[in-house]
Amino acid sequence: MKILVFGSTGRLGRKILEYGLQEGHEMFGFLRNPARLPFQHPQLQLIQGDAEDPEAIENAVPGKDLIISCLGVNNLKPPITLMSDAVLFMLDAMVRFQVPRILAVGGAGILQETPDRFKMESPGFPPFFKAISEDYLRVYELLKASDREWTMICPPTMPERVRTGQYRVLGDYFPEGGQQIFVEDVADFILKEILARQFMRQRVGIAY
Repeated sequence: MKILVFGSTGRLGRKILEYGLQEGHEMFGFLRNPARLPFQHPQLQLIQGDAEDPEAIENAVPGKDLIISCLGVNNLKPPITLMSDAVLFMLDAMVRFQVPRILAVGGAGILQETPDRFKMESPGFPPFFKAISEDYLRVYELLKASDREWTMICPPTMPERVRTGQYRVLGDYFPEGGQQIFVEDVADFILKEILARQFMRQRVGIAY
């Protein structure tokens, strides 16, 4: 499968590329600076571009079977629009070039706390995550409104540790009592979900 990864120099993006290559996929990493990617592979192709440039995204999308967006920001101060702007460009290009499916990474704040309230709307939600959660919510709304197949993975805090393959997942809600999930296991789930197709047109909560 030909898989295009946005955010491929981040902690999660690097693991997705690594695990995808291990599973025999042809991986394409979209990134601003190829020098930031610490490895090479015969099945890995780097595409230089800016996720805020619709033309660069349009040029990267043709011929791919699947897109993974794990874009993020270092500065949590508002306004934050990078993820939703880029996903809008991705969806437009996907329609134009008939790419059927996207897996996007968001945050646990856009999962349901109750049937009529998001976790980000709960009293105990950390205020410094509000702006980025609002942009992830815009991504979710864009995906819902699209005619593409999509899954939105919504993890909590993601330290880097090891790949265990042992975690809980739940559609649209956060697994009860969960606190964190390692970056490696989020990547593990994403690669498995590509084939499992268990959470189509759905958000996914993931935690230990």
